Amino acid sequence: MIAELAARGTALLGEAPRWMPWAGGPPSLLFSDLLSGVLFRLDGDKTTPVRSFDGETVSAVIPLADGGSVVALHRSLAVFDEAGNEAHRIPLDLAPGLRLSDATAGPSGHLWIGVVPAGDEPLPGALLRYGADGVRVIQDGVGFSNGLGFSSDGTTMVHIDSDAGTIFRRSHDPHTGDVGDPEEFYRVPENSGALDGLCLDDGDRVWVALFGGGEVVCIDTDGAVVDNVLVPALRTSSCTFVGSTLYITTARVGASDLELAEFTLSGSLFRYETSVSGGPVWEGRIA
Repeated sequence: MIAELAARGTALLGEAPRWMPWAGGPPSLLFSDLLSGVLFRLDGDKTTPVRSFDGETVSAVIPLADGGSVVALHRSLAVFDEAGNEAHRIPLDLAPGLRLSDATAGPSGHLWIGVVPAGDEPLPGALLRYGADGVRVIQDGVGFSNGLGFSSDGTTMVHIDSDAGTIFRRSHDPHTGDVGDPEEFYRVPENSGALDGLCLDDGDRVWVALFGGGEVVCIDTDGAVVDNVLVPALRTSSCTFVGSTLYITTARVGASDLELAEFTLSGSLFRYETSVSGGPVWEGRIA
C-alpha cells in the first residue's frame, strides 16, 4: 500500500488536513503549513494559499455549526464567519513557552485543543476543552499533545501523547463533553517514528501518521495494527478522510540534505484510496 502524490509542495510542517467549506465556498480539502502560518486549499493537483497569519502557527482548522470556522493559532483561536471574515480572536491563557497543537470539535460542540512546548525546552503540555462553559484543563502534564478524534457514536475519544509514544482512549459523553480516565490503547514500537496526527474511519479504526516513519498505520478497535500506507516522505505528519480517500500531509522541517535528496517530495500532500470511509466530522459551537 503506497500513497500517491496529490499535490507537490514544500511545507515545512504540513498539518491540519480537513474537508470543510471555507469563505462561503463549497467543501474542499484544507491544510496548513503550521510553521509558516499559512492555510492552503487543494485545487485539482495544486495547492492555493487561502489565508496567511503572519507571526503565527496554524495547527488546526475546525468547522462551526453556524457555517463559520475556527483556526488554532500560536496562542489563540481565530473565529471566522461564514463568508470567511475574521470576527474575533479568543486568547488562551497559556504559560510562556507553550503553543497550541492539534485541535478538533467533538459531538457536544466543544473544541478540544492540545497544548505543547513552543521550543526545545520540555515544558509540560495539556489537553484543553473549550465551549460555552469556558476553558477547562482536562489533562495536564501531557508531554506533547497530538492527534485527537472520536468514535462514530461519540462515546469514545482518542488522544495522542507523542512524548509517551502512546494513543490513549477514554469514555466520552457526546452530549456534555465529559470524559473518563485515559487508558493506554496503542504504544508505538521503538524506531518506528513518532505518533502525530490521526483520523478515524467509519468502523472506528484509527489511522495515524508516524513522523519519521514514512507511513500511516491503521489500528483496529482492539489496538492491533491491521494495515499500513507507505508514504514517499519520511516526515508523515497527519491524515484525514474525504469519502474513501485518505489524504496525508508531510513535512520538511529538521530533514537533512541527504534525506531531502532521497525523499524529494517531502512537504507534499499525498492520497491513498482505501476500502473504507471516514467517520463523522463534528462541528464546534462558539459561545
